[in-house]
Amino acid sequence: MFGRAQALTGTDREHGIIVQHVRRGVLVSLALSIGLTSACAAGSQVGAVSSTGTLLTIRTGGAVELLSARTGAVVRTLASPSPTDSAGRQLGGPGEVAATSKLAYIGYDSPRFSIESVPLGGGAPTYVTHGMSPALSPDGTKMALFRLLPAHHTAIDEVVVRNLRTGSERTVYSATGVNVVNRLSWSPDSSELAMTGTFSSSPTAGIGDFRLGVQILALDEPISATNPHFVGMSTTISGDSATFADAQFLGSSGRLAGLTGGPLEACQPTSSVVASLDPATGQSVIVSAFPFGVAHVVFDQHGTLIAYEKYPATPCPPPTPKGEKGTAAITASIAHWGLYGWVNGTSRHLVNDVIAATAVP
Repeated sequence: MFGRAQALTGTDREHGIIVQHVRRGVLVSLALSIGLTSACAAGSQVGAVSSTGTLLTIRTGGAVELLSARTGAVVRTLASPSPTDSAGRQLGGPGEVAATSKLAYIGYDSPRFSIESVPLGGGAPTYVTHGMSPALSPDGTKMALFRLLPAHHTAIDEVVVRNLRTGSERTVYSATGVNVVNRLSWSPDSSELAMTGTFSSSPTAGIGDFRLGVQILALDEPISATNPHFVGMSTTISGDSATFADAQFLGSSGRLAGLTGGPLEACQPTSSVVASLDPATGQSVIVSAFPFGVAHVVFDQHGTLIAYEKYPATPCPPPTPKGEKGTAAITASIAHWGLYGWVNGTSRHLVNDVIAATAVP
């Protein structure tokens, strides 16, 4: 995540700085107040009884591990902090994970932004493709990913769909400017992608022209003024309205789950709400509400909330060392995120120092 700003120059460097603020749920300018269509007590849940299983996680130190969703115990370490893949490349900076029942997919920042696969039973990482933010289609045959391609004095950002059986790829969305997609999610019928991130209005957009939020992309329709389009709440980076983020489709329901936060106290939200939204009508209901900041939520394949990452108790990261543009401060804050299991409306602390997590189907 944080190596990107060091690897980019010129216009791309501005792109890298934005990445530091939005990837993995770090919305630094969040100052939110929300109004949803139903109310619930803090920590309560609407919906099915939660299932338990295995979580695929990235630890702060860089290890990729399978954890028990019930106890937090390490089931298996899939990759060391700096593994060597099957082609002999030393990898570093893991940032995102996705999983099938047999394979883990991991996005690494170095030596080049790349996605590697690792068997859940163990084995060396294998290069899949260039990109980040992998998301697997419901049938496990396709992968959506985000790709940044430097182009002269600007940057071309792409969302790409890769056929995992044939290796063929097609670009389904591209934009010139500063855009960062930090999460992708497939609709149940694989016809749409939910894109969570930061989107600029033009190649020369200023900082106030970036919008944080979720856009829905119809894969079989041409790009237009309404495709993709924002759903839920979005805001400018400098804005103070509510933001719908960390969006993911819930099982076969076609609804989107998203995360919003309450007003900031110093550096982080004082409360968080997980909402379920109907993309067609925009109507939302509360899934769970928490009296503290939540950075990321994990749902299983049935659409049930099973885990979340909690901001540290300390409201602010330590001061940023001179010349590091916030990188060290954000890294220090992430280092203390705690992972909690969520079963039948009850939280259970699983483990600290987790920067990314997903459910294994």
